[in-house]
Amino acid sequence: MKKRTYVEFFYPGTFFDESSVREVASRNVKKLSVPERAFAFQFFDVMSTEEGGIEMKSKRLNISPMYYYGGRVMTLDEVRQEMPKAETLISNMQINRFKRVIKCRTGNFKPFGHRDRHIEV
Repeated sequence: MKKRTYVEFFYPGTFFDESSVREVASRNVKKLSVPERAFAFQFFDVMSTEEGGIEMKSKRLNISPMYYYGGRVMTLDEVRQEMPKAETLISNMQINRFKRVIKCRTGNFKPFGHRDRHIEV
């Protein structure tokens, strides 16, 4: 059984986020080279084995928190104060009970959950 570790980078897309995946040697965030257009990333492992010339792989295991690279974490009050015309964002935060969002370095907003991590750059 082999364990391989991967990182998935997230990029803003037209309707949905886009992503790319690559294998990494470790989960050391400080040694990771984050692509310029990426706003977040997440690590995961895959176990694999080969038998009779057939490779079998597990689903994603040990999924890390979402790491947001750059950007700014904001509360509902901060959004209201600094962006009073962002009615859709404010409404979404209220309806979905998001305590915090992150304005990503790419300009898009995402809910910022209790497991999420922010990396200042």
